[in-house]
Amino acid sequence: MRVRTGDLAGSGGVAVKLPAGLHLGISHDDYHADPCERPSLSSHMAGIILESSPQHAWRAHPRLGAKAKSKDSDAKDAGSIRHKLIYGVGPDIVEVEADDWKTKSAQTERIEARARGAIPVLARKLREAESEAAVIIDGFPVPLNECDCELTVIWLDAELDIWCRARVDSWHSPTATIYDLKTCENVIAAASGSVCIKYGYDIQAAAYIEGIETCLPSLAGRAQFRFHFVEPGITPCSPELSGELLELGRRKWKRAKELWAQCLHSDKWPGPQIARIEAPPWAIAQDMEQQLKQIEGGSSDVGF
Repeated sequence: MRVRTGDLAGSGGVAVKLPAGLHLGISHDDYHADPCERPSLSSHMAGIILESSPQHAWRAHPRLGAKAKSKDSDAKDAGSIRHKLIYGVGPDIVEVEADDWKTKSAQTERIEARARGAIPVLARKLREAESEAAVIIDGFPVPLNECDCELTVIWLDAELDIWCRARVDSWHSPTATIYDLKTCENVIAAASGSVCIKYGYDIQAAAYIEGIETCLPSLAGRAQFRFHFVEPGITPCSPELSGELLELGRRKWKRAKELWAQCLHSDKWPGPQIARIEAPPWAIAQDMEQQLKQIEGGSSDVGF
């Protein structure tokens, strides 16, 4: 069930509406503008709705409360350049022969590149990115030319009547494996369970597997998900998620979908529900310890 839909993406921010399925050639901007029939749920939105509130998710969603497009940033550009060099898809890269962006000519080239949707990058920065990309490609678990890269997955949860979407870095159909690239400063720290939960990687894995298996029913119960962690100068690794971590992600994803469905169908998006603020145990223990020190120091008139 693969639909190659690069021609649907259009240009100049033309709105795109995609049917359920697996889609190649969808631009980064079109995906993040939400190309589904109705406002859809992504793993990122699921994290917001669970960790903050439905109202926070409403305000962050491009089809609901979000008012402005995300601004260009060095981090965003670096990610887009990396994906272009590794997967061969995404905005064009314009190499600028300059030491920095201070000269008028460099600034002009940058403005012109942005105007046509390309990413301007200084030559020395591009050389660095190309070297890093070559290492990542060489160390990838499977040949990237066997993968479908930057694959947009659109599916309908018929029971809840909500649309969901995902953006898969690499889909290796011969092994039914999803690979998601994560660059990091320390592989050991990044690949820990606590970090995965902190950044919602468990929810991402559950959502992506569900999307693939919904679009490709013959793979039900067989699709796999692996993060590909890359630390500069260190051999990359692609660990599997434990059954417990994946089950935790599935429960959270299910809960997020149910909340999303309730809010979307009722058009009611409640904010944070905070009834009472409790004193954390560590603060009480710290205060008692300070009082004990005062007593031991001779301030016997200070009691509990």
